[in-house]
Amino acid sequence: MNDSIKVAYEPVKDELYQLLLAAYCYKRKIGKLGERLRAQSRYFLLEEGTALRLMSNEIVLGLCRLDDESAEWTLLSLKKEVLKQLRDQKLVQQINQRAKTYRAEINTFKVKHRNAYIAHRNTEDYPSLLNLPDFQSDFRELIASALGLFELLWGAEVSFGFRLGSQEGAIDLKAELGLP
Repeated sequence: MNDSIKVAYEPVKDELYQLLLAAYCYKRKIGKLGERLRAQSRYFLLEEGTALRLMSNEIVLGLCRLDDESAEWTLLSLKKEVLKQLRDQKLVQQINQRAKTYRAEINTFKVKHRNAYIAHRNTEDYPSLLNLPDFQSDFRELIASALGLFELLWGAEVSFGFRLGSQEGAIDLKAELGLP
């Protein structure tokens, strides 16, 4: 991919960064929830459950935004731009197959999460406070699929991370989430 496409589609990379950051925080909060609940009040339970629900909704919406057919900065729009300039037919096939797989996975996911209780409310009951999606079974593979498609389109592996401060080490979001 040429540099002008990378500059134009930097918002897709930013969307992935925000998705990985939300997933990282969600995974950490869920992992420590039992320990925190034993030491905190019922008010804390309410606040923590609400925060986790909002984070999980953001992960769902972030994954769906990457698949939006009508938006300017999505994996689909990036794919169209990349394929316009690509001459390697093997790579074109690989991109098309990876995109097809991602689209099939995201469509199932949309019905289960976004359509059911976030955007369209196609179900009578909203999930209870602590009936939260599991990172490993509900999010990890789909995030990995989106990331894999992005890096294939980007033409390189992309690192996502940051340093909290001078006393903490660097946080590699892909490694922390167990992503390739």
